[in-house]
Amino acid sequence: TYDTSGNPAYVATGTANQVLTSNGADTVPTFQAAPSVVTRVGGQTTESTTTSTSVVDLISIGSLSIAVTDPIKFCISTKKSTGGARAVAFGFKLKTTACVLAVAGSNSLIGHTTANEAQMAYGVYEIAPRYNNYQSFTGIYTVTNTSAVMRAQAVGPLGNFAFSPVAVITDFKITAISTSGVTAACGLLQVYNFTG
Repeated sequence: TYDTSGNPAYVATGTANQVLTSNGADTVPTFQAAPSVVTRVGGQTTESTTTSTSVVDLISIGSLSIAVTDPIKFCISTKKSTGGARAVAFGFKLKTTACVLAVAGSNSLIGHTTANEAQMAYGVYEIAPRYNNYQSFTGIYTVTNTSAVMRAQAVGPLGNFAFSPVAVITDFKITAISTSGVTAACGLLQVYNFTG
């Protein structure tokens, strides 16, 4: 028999509509655990900008509670203004740990490096569970101008990378740096948590 949700249900021995097992009792089969659930835990779509030549916190999402055993996925959209200077770059922090440093002209979360050209980019990243040395991340971003895709770049543990903190993640920040007054902007940050 089945319960009201359509799952096999236990029925007492001896009812007319049951097939008995060899010991005269019904058994309910064991089912596989439910798959992981992805939940959006925070986001911002208000554009923040900087022209600072020092690293600044550009976007911050607080009030998170992501367990150390749960992976994280996040997406960002960035852009830079045109100008003679080449580079703006973006990084991220978990709590107070700068996991990827924003270093203009070097390996960063997203780097815009073409002179005299307005650019935009989109990146998608995943952060591993943060326990027992499973502390890493991976991702990819694509930089475009107004006419064509220019570059797709894989991102991982490079020279400007630090391991994620082994702790419940309570806040997430996107950082940025500019050169020579070029505007660095972030207009989207979405953070997702995998549980289950």
